[in-house]
Amino acid sequence: MVLMNACIATKEPTEGMHPVNTLRGHFVKRKPDASKVYKVEGYCADQKRWELTDVNDVSRCIYVKPGTLLFAGFTY
Repeated sequence: MVLMNACIATKEPTEGMHPVNTLRGHFVKRKPDASKVYKVEGYCADQKRWELTDVNDVSRCIYVKPGTLLFAGFTY
């Protein structure tokens, strides 16, 4: 049996990127150059994900996994 070492590339968070669970109530973007702005509403136990509401269309929301890095700290 041959064992192979797996290289796991760790992605370092860039400036302004934070885990979603530390951003409740903040305005965020998915990526630094994204045009859509979302507000982190809270954790949805049914979906087991964090709910982000689109600030331009309050009836539109997306769900992201816990630990997802989002861009915050921009001028809005």
